[in-house]
Amino acid sequence: MSFRCAPAAAAAFLASVPRARCEQHWWQDPSIAARQEYCDERSAVSQPVRALERDTLELHTGRMVSGSGVAQLLHALAIMTGARSMLDLGTFTGFGALAAQQAGDIEVVAIDDYRDGNDAEEVFHKHAKTTTSLIVEGGLSALRRLQLEGREFDMAYIDIDPTNLEEMSQVWEMLVGGLVRIGGAIVIDNVAPTEAAWPPYLGSAVPPELTETLVASSWKNVDGFNRAVAADRRVVGALLPVRDGMWVVVRVS
Repeated sequence: MSFRCAPAAAAAFLASVPRARCEQHWWQDPSIAARQEYCDERSAVSQPVRALERDTLELHTGRMVSGSGVAQLLHALAIMTGARSMLDLGTFTGFGALAAQQAGDIEVVAIDDYRDGNDAEEVFHKHAKTTTSLIVEGGLSALRRLQLEGREFDMAYIDIDPTNLEEMSQVWEMLVGGLVRIGGAIVIDNVAPTEAAWPPYLGSAVPPELTETLVASSWKNVDGFNRAVAADRRVVGALLPVRDGMWVVVRVS
């Protein structure tokens, strides 16, 4: 399926991207891929994380793995915050969790519903540390249960569908409302995707003639979430142009 450049609703975001790149994801564009490869090479990860990355890339959905740069960012944040606990929502094969755990003996609560099959769950269990527990459940219901249990985490890594504004907003409120402690770090992935990143979120059965409309609508949702985070005075942070965009924030109140 061919995915064309998005219309006016997403034009502001895409204006700085050469039109030829709108047909490609970051790893398909030679210049972007070369930069990403360079950054990943200079962000060398530990052998356990590299082994998990290799096994993840063998899956048919393996390109969803976050990559070395993100892994080292999570590792560094775990050190900087002195993290002893972490929430990993949308864990997939547990890459983010294992990356953070390179900083020490960190308890991780990982959540995923594995709606696309259990291949990723098998890889997760193969590499997960004994201090990692897995909840196979929808994200919102799992987070509500953790709230009721009075859980509080030192950091959180969120890697879920960014186009569902209602779900993203509810997750955000639960995080800054108490699931992440004051002084804790929150990392939210895939919040500034290029147009070619949209197909996984839109679904493979979307007719080409509807793609532009759906991309515009989906981008409106993502931008709405990003504006809300930027205006939230309970956190301080930045939206970074890493891969498909990433919020890195610290809860301050």
